[in-house]
Amino acid sequence: HRISVVATIGRTKVQKLAEIRSERDRLIAEQAQQQFAEERENAYHSGLAQAREYFKKGDLPHANASINKVLSFDDAGENPAYEDARELALQINAAIDEERTKSLDDEIARTREETEIRQRQRMVQEHYDNASAFLETEQFREAIVECDRALELDPKNNMILRLRKLADEDLRKKIGEMISTAGRLANNGRSFDALQYYNRALPLAQGLDKIESFISGNISKLDGKLAYENLIRRAVDYENQNQWKEAANLYEQARKANPNNKEIQRRYREA
Repeated sequence: HRISVVATIGRTKVQKLAEIRSERDRLIAEQAQQQFAEERENAYHSGLAQAREYFKKGDLPHANASINKVLSFDDAGENPAYEDARELALQINAAIDEERTKSLDDEIARTREETEIRQRQRMVQEHYDNASAFLETEQFREAIVECDRALELDPKNNMILRLRKLADEDLRKKIGEMISTAGRLANNGRSFDALQYYNRALPLAQGLDKIESFISGNISKLDGKLAYENLIRRAVDYENQNQWKEAANLYEQARKANPNNKEIQRRYREA
């Protein structure tokens, strides 16, 4: 009977001790769980605030890393308390996509611009080569045209500017030489030959207003002189053929053109 009572008393004590330990463990577990929940909530709020701050500053890589860390606490991805975090994540991802698109567009634009620059440089070089070839064959106006085409593509290209200046100087020199030759021929009575030189110089002088005007004036004078000389020559031919009426008509025209020429006056009266 004594043994039975002791056993009964012993089990009760053991049970009570077990219950005490179980309750203690439960409390410890509850405290640990509560502490974990508090730490997670603090981490959520601090992480969300940090992500927002990074996002506000435009630091998308850090914002993305921070918000993903926050969302890792939502195991199922359906916790309503994380709705703000999910909304911010969407905004961050949209900004990242926009930045990637802009970066790609910028890269495409740079590539296109580089292609256009290379193409423009190639065209400038072609015009330069053409101008150099024209310059070597003394086709100065053609050389200037090629230089001007190159300068439309690259207005500040010193190489082209120097070549154009050289072509312009050589062109003016050539025109000057032709004008001098024409003047000497005209002074020596070779009006027809002089006219040939002036006519060759005229197209070269296009755009050089003063020179062009000077050449055109001399061409007009020589044309008039040649027409006058041709008139006299025909009148003399009629004289030699005793066709006095025809000769008189031509001398009359010559007399009107040059009323102070006494020789023409005499020939007119004789005819």
